[in-house]
Amino acid sequence: MNNSDRRRDNLNQWFEHLMQTQFQTGKAICEHYGLSVAEVSQLLNSHRPISQKTARLLEQQLQLPDGVLDSENILQLCAHPPALEQLENIDHRHHDIQMYEMARVEKQAFHLILSPEGYNIDLDSQTYHPNDVYGVRIVEANYAPMLNVGWTVLCNRRSLDIKTQDWVCVKLVNNICLFLQFLQSTQTDHYFQSLDQQKTVNFACADVLHIDPIVLVYMRSS
Repeated sequence: MNNSDRRRDNLNQWFEHLMQTQFQTGKAICEHYGLSVAEVSQLLNSHRPISQKTARLLEQQLQLPDGVLDSENILQLCAHPPALEQLENIDHRHHDIQMYEMARVEKQAFHLILSPEGYNIDLDSQTYHPNDVYGVRIVEANYAPMLNVGWTVLCNRRSLDIKTQDWVCVKLVNNICLFLQFLQSTQTDHYFQSLDQQKTVNFACADVLHIDPIVLVYMRSS
C-alpha cells in the first residue's frame, strides 16, 4: 500500500469511527470541521492522490495529530473512548476509592466536593491502584448525553499517558474542573474540545493544575 492509499484508508476509518460515535452522516462531520463535502467525498471514494500537504491539512482541520494519516492504524492511535460498565456488573467487595460530588459553578464548570462516603468497586489492582483513582458522580445534566445524571466516572490522578481523544477531568489552578476531550499539548498550552466535539478550548499550561484521564464510566443500572 502506497502512502496515498494508506491516507485514504485511514481517512475512511476515521470518518466511519466518527459516524459510529459522534455524527450521523459524513456531511455532518464536514460541516462541523469546516470541510468541503464534495472534496472529502472525492478523496474518500476516488483514486485521486492524497498528497503529504493535503494529509497534513486534513489532520489539522480534523484536529488529529500531525502525521497520523500516514500511520498503520489510525484507530489504535486516536480512538480512545473510556470503557463503559453497567453498575449491576460491578462486584462491590474489593476496594474503597475517594468519591467526589460535582458542585456546579457555571455551565459545565464545577468544583469537586469530597463525599464522606467512599465508593466500593471491583478494581483491577494490576492496572489501577486504589489510591491512584477517584470517582465523580454526575449530578447535573450539562454533560448529557455523553455523561448522564446518575453515572459515575472513574479518573486516574497518576496517569502520565494521555492520548489524543481521551476523555479527561481538567482541574485548573483556581480549582474549577471540566470534563473535556484532550487534543494536544505544546510547551505553552493544553488544547481540548467538549465531549460532544462542538467547541474547542485551550488553557495555558501554567493555569492547569492537572489533567486526569477518565478510565471508566459506570452507568446507572436500569
